[in-house]
Amino acid sequence: MHFERMRVFTGNANPKLAEAVVRESAKHPSLYAPFTIREYLRSDWQELDWCTTWPTAPAAYRQAPVLPPTGRYPATVPVLVLSGELDSITTPAEGAIVTRQWPDAVQVIVANSFHVTADADSDVCAVRVLRAFVAAPTRRSVASSRACTKVVPPVRATAAFRTRNADAPPARALAGSTTSRVRLSTVRTAAETVADLMDRWYQTYEVGGVGLRGGTWVSDGYDEVTFTLSRYRLVRDLAVSGTVVWNRYTHRVTVALSTIGTTSGGVRVRGSAATGVIAGSWDTRARGARAVLRGVVGGRPVRALLTAP
Repeated sequence: MHFERMRVFTGNANPKLAEAVVRESAKHPSLYAPFTIREYLRSDWQELDWCTTWPTAPAAYRQAPVLPPTGRYPATVPVLVLSGELDSITTPAEGAIVTRQWPDAVQVIVANSFHVTADADSDVCAVRVLRAFVAAPTRRSVASSRACTKVVPPVRATAAFRTRNADAPPARALAGSTTSRVRLSTVRTAAETVADLMDRWYQTYEVGGVGLRGGTWVSDGYDEVTFTLSRYRLVRDLAVSGTVVWNRYTHRVTVALSTIGTTSGGVRVRGSAATGVIAGSWDTRARGARAVLRGVVGGRPVRALLTAP
């Protein structure tokens, strides 16, 4: 691969880095599978050039451990180790290793949580434990505040990435609603499209992008995030546009959407039974939460209930 092209991929003109990337691309092209190395290097997650700008240490500086290997941590320092149950970066087992090194340490594992627990804690649980410990750094204060860590709601996982709107199980029709399968499937697909976008944002904090199979989106805000969708397609044959407002700390999402039935290539199908408008809201964290969505789809009224995505 030509060096000038590789410079574009890395965003860095460091020749040694570019040469290393070329070598890795030839030896291990599936390093970041299912993404190519080129795709990874264009993402916001790569940090390959951080060390290339690191200052050279003075000759007199000799790197060494902050504590001799034979040393002991002080017994009089209280320590709180917060671990996310599902953390794959610093696992609870690794947190336990740290805990054992400090004589006066306590580990708290937060159920259904990941790498960061107390920072931007929308469940207001780990942060409560942390604040109680800082106010009174004792095992008693931790014990009195940790009950919530066992009941953090479970993570909502995607059952399947469907390719067609017709593959979606229909939402449950409520009084006054059409019972048409295609229209009720459209309600579910629209809700799942919103959930897909929210999950993407939460993982990347991007301010815009493209849908899985077409369309675009932009976002604004952090504690309360407003998404604007433009023909966003999670499945091949349904485009979703409109506005989604997600308050991450009240755990409420409100949607006002329009749906468009399309061909598998995204071309609008005139007279599609999947074309319409849908509005509603749901709780994003409560266990067993339900979503109620209303509107007009394919010229017929819909009022439907489904498990909150």
